[in-house]
Amino acid sequence: MKQCTKCKKIQKEIDFNKNNRYKDNISNICKICSRKKSRAYYNKNKEYHKQQTKINKIRYKKQVQDWIVNYLLKNPCQSCGNRDIRTLEFDHLDEFKKEFNISDGINRNLSLPRIQMEVRKCRVLCANCHNIHTQIRGNFYKHLGWIDFLNNK
Repeated sequence: MKQCTKCKKIQKEIDFNKNNRYKDNISNICKICSRKKSRAYYNKNKEYHKQQTKINKIRYKKQVQDWIVNYLLKNPCQSCGNRDIRTLEFDHLDEFKKEFNISDGINRNLSLPRIQMEVRKCRVLCANCHNIHTQIRGNFYKHLGWIDFLNNK
């Protein structure tokens, strides 16, 4: 049992947050008072918090984009060897395990580990090879009667 220094109520230790700054590793303010204090602080500084959130999103998005650029610089097109990162794309190998497009994940500010996990399901192809492989995999030319022409090429 412990007494909250804010509301002065004696409560169970489970009703307090953990805090390593105290000898008993338990905060001296109960969870309810802590929540009220945090909410009041946020409401008092709402614009600052919104601005910081916006800045952090931009910073984090840049960090993810930098990781993608470095990944593409190290991994050329697996089909033709093209190294121009302006043309490189991620081709999901197994469409059924695809959770999201890499570019959508970046724009939605998904975490870097989650994006890295999705990149592992892909191979790097240039836009031209990606288009060709996707059309072959999807058998898109079959109904157009071009399949014989393409196979003989």
